[in-house]
Amino acid sequence: MNIKPHTKEQAREFLKQEALKEVSEVANFTLFHRRVFCVVAKYGLQLEAKKVGLK
Repeated sequence: MNIKPHTKEQAREFLKQEALKEVSEVANFTLFHRRVFCVVAKYGLQLEAKKVGLK
């Protein structure tokens, strides 16, 4: 099995696509704002956890 490491740009693009997919899966459009907030917060908190060594 040959696994090539991804570049930072590829990783960023993957995360953007995943976030957009999560946001677009909201069934009730009235919950769209809340869903976007939660997705953005999730990725932001992951970055903070990495900075302080929790992840």
